[in-house]
Amino acid sequence: MENNTTTLFDENFDPKYIVPVYFYLLLLLITFPFYRHVYQKNRERDKISAVFHVIDCFYNILKKVYFLLYFYAVFLFLGLVSLSSSNALMVISGISMAIIVYALYLITQTNYLMLSLLAIQRFTIYFHPQSEKYLKFNEKTVKYIFWSTIVYFIGELMVTWGSIAYIFYNLFLLLSAILYIPIGISIQKYSHLQSAQVNRPQRYVLWQLIAVILLKFMYTVGFHFCLDANLTDIVFISKICDAVAFPLIIQTSYLGCNRRNLYTLFATFKLKNCCGKVCCCWKTGVRVDVERSLSDQRV
Repeated sequence: MENNTTTLFDENFDPKYIVPVYFYLLLLLITFPFYRHVYQKNRERDKISAVFHVIDCFYNILKKVYFLLYFYAVFLFLGLVSLSSSNALMVISGISMAIIVYALYLITQTNYLMLSLLAIQRFTIYFHPQSEKYLKFNEKTVKYIFWSTIVYFIGELMVTWGSIAYIFYNLFLLLSAILYIPIGISIQKYSHLQSAQVNRPQRYVLWQLIAVILLKFMYTVGFHFCLDANLTDIVFISKICDAVAFPLIIQTSYLGCNRRNLYTLFATFKLKNCCGKVCCCWKTGVRVDVERSLSDQRV
């Protein structure tokens, strides 16, 4: 990994390959205000959902991800500048970008574990509706899962079987997604749950899982047939792809998981001050979130 970091910006590096990176960052920059707008519109109604604390955790995680992406873009720019000037700046930029990508990977894998646990939760609630009141993830549980998973994946760096662990971890994700098959077969019976009547929370979990698994399948198969690399290298590149794809997956799956979210999203496009909402999101986002957190603490 060290070699990949220090040779990221060398004399053979072609800056044109950075264009898709900045295009993707711009896409994320445009997507977040709409995701945030729909989330805030639904927040009060989502509070009675069994998966609210996890959805809220995803939102808070995403804000941290954008904070990291901001610094990633800065260091990427500094790395490009250093191609014709400072060698030391080139190394510092490369190392900083590698650290940010690894932090994104930790956050991504934590999110995927929560998706798997949510799938197990929805499966259990579907077949045992009386268990819903026991299986709601409260804020304390979500934080415990988050930090425990972070510690686990940090420890994964220190073992030699990290690639095998990654494969088994993805198999666990796939098996958790399969749990939705019996739910889909008898989906009509699912309407008696209060959480399903409000927002059909299983769709959000399902669409995220489908998007994650399809994407993983595509680039894993692609790497296997297109790259002359061993298992360790393929797993390494796959982890980077996980970290890169995560922010867009979590937002698009939420915006498209049910009809209500789509209506709210399309209504935003119809607003005359749509551009103003996008700009104001980044100006006032921190202040609004702080005020909301203080309000929740008072309650």
